[in-house]
Order: sequence, then C-alpha cells, then structure tokens
Amino acid sequence: MMRTEGPGAANASIRERIVAAEIELAYQAIPSATVGSLIHFFILIPVLWMVAPRGPLLAWVSALLAIILVRFLLWRAYQAARPSSVEAPAWVGRFKGINFLVGALWGGGLYLLPPGLRDFPGLLFVICLIGMQAGAFVSFAPIPGLFRTFLVPVEAALIAWALIPLDRNAWIAAGLFTLQALWGDGFARKTQATTEEVLRLRFEKVALAEELETSNAQLENARERAETATHAKSAFLANMSHEIRTPMNAVLGFVGLALRQDLSPKVRDYLDKVRTSGQSLLGILNDILDFSKIEAGKLELEATPFRLSDLLKQVGDLFSQK
Repeated sequence: MMRTEGPGAANASIRERIVAAEIELAYQAIPSATVGSLIHFFILIPVLWMVAPRGPLLAWVSALLAIILVRFLLWRAYQAARPSSVEAPAWVGRFKGINFLVGALWGGGLYLLPPGLRDFPGLLFVICLIGMQAGAFVSFAPIPGLFRTFLVPVEAALIAWALIPLDRNAWIAAGLFTLQALWGDGFARKTQATTEEVLRLRFEKVALAEELETSNAQLENARERAETATHAKSAFLANMSHEIRTPMNAVLGFVGLALRQDLSPKVRDYLDKVRTSGQSLLGILNDILDFSKIEAGKLELEATPFRLSDLLKQVGDLFSQK
C-alpha cells in the first residue's frame, strides 16, 4: 500500500526533527563553552585576587564554578538520555535556566572591582566578557532565545557598571555596550535562521529519500506478488490442460479404434468429425500451454508443413450439416 501520510503530518515531522537537531547542536557546544569559561576564569583570577575583597571573591568563584559544573553535568545527562525528537524540547528550559545563571554570575563578577573602566582589571574583565559573548554567538545560536539568556544578564551588568560613576565617558561606554548587545542579538538570530534553513533542507532531503525507499520497496513487493500470481496461473493452466488432454487422448484413441470397424458411411462420417473436433480441442489445449510459455518467456516457434486444402476441408466438415 502507498503512504497516506499527508503533507501536514510530514511537515510536522520535519519540524520536530529540526527542533531536536537544534537542541542537540546547542548541547554539543557545552564542552567547548565550559573550556572557554575556564580559560577566561583562570585569566581573571590572578588579577581579581590582587584587587577584589577575599570573601566576596571566594563566594563568586565557588558559585561560578558550581554553575559551570552543573551545566556540564546537564550535557552529560543529555548525552546519556539521548532524547527523541518528541522529548528533546523538554531539555530547552533547563538549558536556558542554567545559562542565565552563568551569565548573571559572570556579569556580577564586575562588581568585585572598583567602579569605572579606566583601570586594568576592569578593562580585562570587560574584554573577557565580550570574548565569551562572541563564542556564545555560535555555540548557543541554534536554539531560539538561548543566546539571550546569556547576553541579557551580562550586558545589563556591563551597562550598569559602566554608568558608575555617571559621567560622559560612562554614557559612551554604556552606549557602546548597548549597540554591541543589539548587534550580538541580531547576529545570533541570523545564525539561528541560517541553521534552521540548513537543517530543514537536510531533513527534507532525508524525508524524500525515505519516501523513495518506501515506494521502491512497495513496488518491489507488488512485482514479486505479480510474478507469484503469474507463476501460479501458469501452473494452473498447465495442470488443467494436462488433466483435460489425458481423457481427450483416450477419446481419440477409441474413435480411432471404432473407425477400423465395418461402419456405415453416416456413422463413419460422424466419427471422423468427432476425431477432427477432438484434435482441434487438443490444439486449443496446446495453445493454452503456449500462452503459459509466453508468460514464462519459454515459447519456441516451429514451422510445420500443412496442406491448405485439407485444413479448409476440416473446417468445412465441422460446420456442415448432414
């Protein structure tokens, strides 16, 4: 049977695959994001150790490392679960929540420093945050809205921190951070749209290949069933013609024996017609066998000499009335 699945169901299936693939791409980026976070962390720690208060710094370090570890363990759990396309969307909310906490902790680390952007620790921290955002553009773009969960808390912390103290340079810095945030969000949305289009084309191609494979299998199955039916019909015709021909040969044999007897002309004529009709019937049975041979591709033509006048006389005798 041919598939009865409508285009709406097929599109829904492709959409589910696209969403699941986007989620998988984002989860696959967690190990590299973890490595990047740790690199920036170890770059900042020596500088922060010199200028930040010990108590708040240790609390920030503990919380940041803990949430980075939780995000990494979430990736391990996702790898172990290997959710289906139907189950995958349930993993998005967890990812967004943890990602927001990571962004909030990174942004909150700015407030361990003296206010302003003119000192080296502050500039280094800002550079590291911008670097992490650049990596997050690609890592978290596949899932719609995931990048914003990291961008919003980081940029909010940057802009608020830049405005302390409130002077001309602070406003310039805040404006630049705002433009950078808007550009990053737009870039992430374009990346997500491009990723979705690539995945859509990929899964449409896969769906077409699966449909073609199914159609080919159905056609092959139909061909096999047709060949089986043809062989069964040929075997039936061969058996039936054999069963009919056996008693017909006996009839013709007895007619031949009867014709050797001393018969009246009228009875002999009747028996001659019986023999001729029987031979014609045997010819029809042979033609049925030839039909079976044609279907099997085993028919062989042969040339047999005959007298046309005798053939016409036999045909006339069959239909004559005496």
